[in-house]
Amino acid sequence: MRLVALPGLAFAVAMGFTLVGSPVAAAARIPLTNSDGGRTIKADVGDTVEVRLTAYTDQGRRWVWDEPKHSGAGVLNRLRGATESNGNARAVFEVTGSGREDVTAQRICVKSAECPKTADGWKVTIRVD
Repeated sequence: MRLVALPGLAFAVAMGFTLVGSPVAAAARIPLTNSDGGRTIKADVGDTVEVRLTAYTDQGRRWVWDEPKHSGAGVLNRLRGATESNGNARAVFEVTGSGREDVTAQRICVKSAECPKTADGWKVTIRVD
């Protein structure tokens, strides 16, 4: 029985076949924060996009975040997300398809008489080729 298997093994080795599967790139974890707003990020199917937005005070104004959302273009799947009592917000998305999709959150001014009437947004575009 061993002698029959050896010629097959020798043929496979001679042809460059491997007995163990080829290495596959591990899925990446892509962390995004306040400073990533406005960027386009390249990702691959299977990657995880983790958004963590931090509340802050600027010129006496307190800025907090709503929960990050995706635009629903079929590139991302939301796994979880939440806002925190301190004004921070977070969300985790899995990359499930190719194309482009935006992840957005609104920056909201609270507890200040000098808050502007409009809220600014945070946006990152995820690109999957």
